[in-house]
Amino acid sequence: MEQYLRENFDVQHKRPSEEALRRWRSAVSVVKNPRRRFRMVADLAKRAEAERKRRKLQETIRVALYVQKAALHFIDAGKRGGHMLSKGVKDAGFGIEPTDLASIVRTHDKKALDHFGGVEGLAKELSVSLKDGIVSLDIPSIFQNTSSEVVKGENGKRKIMGTPTEMALVEFGLLLGGDPKTYNDEYKIVKVEPFNSNRKKMSVLVALPGGSNRFRAFCKGASEIVVKMCDKVINADGKVVSLHEEQRKNISQVINGFASEALRTLCIAFKDIEGNSISDTIPESGYAIIAIVGIKDPVRPGVKEAVKLCQEAGITVRMVTGDNIITAKAIARECGILTDGLAIEGPDFRNKSPREMEQIIPKIQVMARSLPLDKHTLVTHLRKDFNEVVAVTGDGTNDAPALHEADIGLAMGIAGTEVAKENADVIVMDDNFTTIVNVARWGRSVYINIQKFVQFQLTVNVVALILNFISACVSGNAPLTAVQMLWVNMIMDTLGALALATEPPHDGLMKRPPIGRNAKFITGVMWRNIIGQSIYQIIILLVLNFRGKQILKLNGPGATTVLNTLIFNAFVFCQVFNEINSRDMEKINVFRGILSSWVFMMVIVSTVCFQVIIVELLGAFAETVPLSWDLWLVSVLIGAASLPMAVVLKFIPVPESVYIAKHHGGYEPLPTGPELA
Repeated sequence: MEQYLRENFDVQHKRPSEEALRRWRSAVSVVKNPRRRFRMVADLAKRAEAERKRRKLQETIRVALYVQKAALHFIDAGKRGGHMLSKGVKDAGFGIEPTDLASIVRTHDKKALDHFGGVEGLAKELSVSLKDGIVSLDIPSIFQNTSSEVVKGENGKRKIMGTPTEMALVEFGLLLGGDPKTYNDEYKIVKVEPFNSNRKKMSVLVALPGGSNRFRAFCKGASEIVVKMCDKVINADGKVVSLHEEQRKNISQVINGFASEALRTLCIAFKDIEGNSISDTIPESGYAIIAIVGIKDPVRPGVKEAVKLCQEAGITVRMVTGDNIITAKAIARECGILTDGLAIEGPDFRNKSPREMEQIIPKIQVMARSLPLDKHTLVTHLRKDFNEVVAVTGDGTNDAPALHEADIGLAMGIAGTEVAKENADVIVMDDNFTTIVNVARWGRSVYINIQKFVQFQLTVNVVALILNFISACVSGNAPLTAVQMLWVNMIMDTLGALALATEPPHDGLMKRPPIGRNAKFITGVMWRNIIGQSIYQIIILLVLNFRGKQILKLNGPGATTVLNTLIFNAFVFCQVFNEINSRDMEKINVFRGILSSWVFMMVIVSTVCFQVIIVELLGAFAETVPLSWDLWLVSVLIGAASLPMAVVLKFIPVPESVYIAKHHGGYEPLPTGPELA
């Protein structure tokens, strides 16, 4: 026997074959404790499942690699076949699209860069010169006059820290072959004037190498501002020549061309200074233009759709920026912000009289070259003069006054400064405009859910109060006992709030006008529903209370207790069905999306189950008696009649109230909403 087992079921200590393990399990399949018996033997089913998953993953990766390889071949073939340039790019004399250039810079696509002939070939496509005279000035002006920093990341690659604009410029300097460390060691920074919203530029004064009293000032900033400070320009040979009026016009055309393509333009300039002429401030004139740089800040996916959704919801989206007005208008059109409204510059806005501001503020969609004070002024006028509910987004320290002044301040969680976050009410963690739309959707949902609950609560209160009051005055007895009222209050307060306040938002909320600041919380539509349902329930329950015995033919000593139990049961089922009616205060179909709200369904089911338990099993505690099936049917039918009653009520027109803005001192009422919340 031992020899037979050794020949047929010999299992090695390490890495036994699956065949041997399978034969071993088959031979001793019936054991007293299989889990303990096979604790040292591999689970063949799990091993087979893991092997199937591994093969499936390998196949998926293999297919993905083939698709990627085919796509790369297709792209390379397309590049070799020539570039289809847009008419505007051809007319400007360029050989590459702005999106292609942005892709090379953003993704560090070395292969695409080599396809264009490296940096030199790319410069040729852009119709710019890379002669030593220009490069020797351009690279130091980038690395010296910047607030960003180049560091090494965890993977050993260089990483640029700073604002998006600074990062793009430094990335351009690195593509030109510059090394920040070399220039920082070679040039000693003497004085720095950082960028701010008023000056729209940044300047730095550095000492030239060699130990002589020679200095050089670098300046970069808004193109139209820095160009006015320049009277010289570097020509194609890298020499400094005087800037003629014709050249100034050509530069302005280049700036406008960049701006019309939604590019943020910067002018980079320098000025050599002798040691004896150094003052406390960096010079403001006499510069020579090195380059005009266009930076593309692509619009995030989904922003245009989000702006359109806001406009459909009655939310006016305005863009306040420090960019050139041409750039701002191009970006605003791309996002769908600028339609038929007004685009204005900050200086023009500041010079308007109060009467003129009152006329143009409702039309403003874009404000360019603005200061932080302009944004604060716009928010203040919208809130106080037009009584609008204003939400402001911002990420910088300069946005803090406007964020604080607004009704709702939304700061960016990634790019936002601590000062901006402290003055904001909401922090958008992903810096995405689409998230702001979700904030508006959830805000409207919470508001209208509260209105639904208040409508439901008032109906229950009115019916219970009038029913007990009239019954007590006429007959001397109230049909609803204290314990029953306690259960009704539990339905009304706890379960009702849980059911109606947790309704998820839907897209229909963003197709309604926004809530007015002075709008009443309990609207005409709510009063219509409350009064209509209350009248129906009161009439039915009073008829049961005074004529129920005759109608239902209840006789005997326990007839009064049975009738009171029926009234209590019918009253509760009226509230159950009225809770369903409260899901939508205006639309007839109240069952739409009810299955997706699992909390609501659980509350309804729990209420019905507890009501059955109270009536049938807790008679001594709740002062009820078990009801026959026909009386249960009567109770449910009385409650279900609330559904067609709600349909009839919703056909009754309710005039829309027009709320006029009221100007007053002191505190203003909290934002409250009409039926179109």
